[in-house]
Amino acid sequence: MILVLIITFFVLGIVGYLLFVQVNSLARDLPGYWNTIVESSSEFLSEYQEIFPQAEGSELKGLQPQDFSGVTKYLFRGISSTISFLFSVLLWCCF
Repeated sequence: MILVLIITFFVLGIVGYLLFVQVNSLARDLPGYWNTIVESSSEFLSEYQEIFPQAEGSELKGLQPQDFSGVTKYLFRGISSTISFLFSVLLWCCF
């Protein structure tokens, strides 16, 4: 039983570390991807103008990556809620 908990913590630690590395990589590379994201979304919105009549591609060009800096506090709240839920299910199933 203790071994299962130790293995679970180890696996969750590895998953957390890999998630941390990927988010840092994305944060470092995002400025390079930003123009591609804006151009692709503008093309998508212009192609499907009849479905999204209120959306315009020019609105996206005014956004910068630093405008999304507040997203992390919601992201970490969601991740922590998910981990808390998983641990409560683990404890409920095991005990």
